Amino acid sequence: MTTELQSAPLQEEASPAQEEEAREASPQERTVQLLEELCQNSRRQEENLRAQLRMTRLCAGFLGGALALMVLAACILLPRVSSLFVQAQQTMDNLQTVTQDLSQIDFQRTAEGINDLIAQSGSTMETALEEVQKALSVIEGMDVEGLNAAISDLQRAIRPLADLFGE
Repeated sequence: MTTELQSAPLQEEASPAQEEEAREASPQERTVQLLEELCQNSRRQEENLRAQLRMTRLCAGFLGGALALMVLAACILLPRVSSLFVQAQQTMDNLQTVTQDLSQIDFQRTAEGINDLIAQSGSTMETALEEVQKALSVIEGMDVEGLNAAISDLQRAIRPLADLFGE
């Protein structure tokens, strides 16, 4: 496009010599010269208008393409954005429910209940330890050697019976 515009020579002001020739020319020659200039100017103007029309069509094509891309992007992104808004609303609803639940909890009573449970488990542990100590003292008080001797005596007494029955 720029080469077309640059190829048309710009109309320069007439030099004094050209003006002198124009004055010396007859009115008919002068009229012919002016008509030729007018035709040249009309041709240049027509070329410029064609170039302008091409540029306008090119711009319209680019704008149409950009509009098509925007519509396509909107069609693709709109469902995704919509689902994000739905998820955000669900998250907000869940947060509101959790906040309400937390506001209804009586932390003082819960802490007291935990303290009571700890105290009760402590006393239960003490009782269990006392029972284990009693069992240990009973086991320690047993005569292991006497028990072993009693088991040996029992084996000697049962052996003749076991031999009798074949075992």
